[in-house]
Amino acid sequence: MEVLYDRLAEVEELAKHFIIYKGLNQINISGTQREIFREYESNPVLHDALVGKQTVAESLEELAQVNKGAKRFLPHRKNRVHNERVRQMSELVPDVETLMTKGIFYPNNAVAGIVGAGAIALGTAFVIFKLSGTNDNEMTQRWNVAYPSIMFPILAVFGSAALNRSKHLPRNEARYLDEKVTEFYENIVS
Repeated sequence: MEVLYDRLAEVEELAKHFIIYKGLNQINISGTQREIFREYESNPVLHDALVGKQTVAESLEELAQVNKGAKRFLPHRKNRVHNERVRQMSELVPDVETLMTKGIFYPNNAVAGIVGAGAIALGTAFVIFKLSGTNDNEMTQRWNVAYPSIMFPILAVFGSAALNRSKHLPRNEARYLDEKVTEFYENIVS
């Protein structure tokens, strides 16, 4: 299923195109968007917004709590309930998959990313030194110089990638959907 926000935005974009280029003013944007909304009424996140329990934006912020503060640096245990709610949210707004909790060994956080990258760099350097035929004393000397220079860029890339998980949440898109909920369903929400 396509993302609700994308479909609603597409209707508005097509309407602009027809009004500007074709000179047609008879496009029923609101009616078309309302029909699209009806296809998503069974979505639990949208249903919560429709009955006034929790807006789409509030649901998004609640899901983003998994990456707030120091938590974004630490590994997350896999949480099926949280992941199901993220999946439901991904039907409404784009780019929320980064909020999934995939387990403590998945490199989507600084700790797991750095540990994984460190292990890869350590193994690679060890194999290279062993294959080059160096003895243990030479290997120790080379190791002290080569290992930090190999590790720094790898750790920087994995660490920074893990930290960017929740910076670009679709907050504006969620607020847009909340506006549409109010517009289309104000009798239900009130």
